[in-house]
Amino acid sequence: MNFEAENPDGARIYTNIDLTNRNSIIFFKEFLGGEFTFGQEIIFSCFRKESLTDIRELMSIENDLMNMFNSENLYIIDFLDESRFYFLYRHVFDLNSPNLIVKLWEYFYSLSFFVLNKGYLFNDAKVYFKNHEKRDVHLKNFLRSGFSDVAYIKGLGGDTLIKQIC
Repeated sequence: MNFEAENPDGARIYTNIDLTNRNSIIFFKEFLGGEFTFGQEIIFSCFRKESLTDIRELMSIENDLMNMFNSENLYIIDFLDESRFYFLYRHVFDLNSPNLIVKLWEYFYSLSFFVLNKGYLFNDAKVYFKNHEKRDVHLKNFLRSGFSDVAYIKGLGGDTLIKQIC
């Protein structure tokens, strides 16, 4: 993983995220561990709409993830059919969180995650995403509205991380 550039919008671009390479995975997990603190509530905005993953690998990842999701930490925004869905998931950062983020990264076509600012709750994020999820892909309006100071966005192809800063 390499820091590539910072654009005028305040986004930092990290490239060469290779989740097939052991050293790259370790470095990515260390980076994530340095971005968050234990006990922080992270909100994940996840979208799944592709069929390129090997079915056995896909089922294994799905089983792991579905064991974590429940009505208290998951909000389904849109369920188009059994393979295409969009939802929000909240998770309290702990020692296993970098592993979780790697799994989410591998499974979801589109993934963004962030920590809400004080005064905002999971329900506030649910309302925002229900109304704006298709129009605010890079979460710039989300950040400008004060929900969070930073959003992490998986780039197309999965080998880039965009750290969008307000």
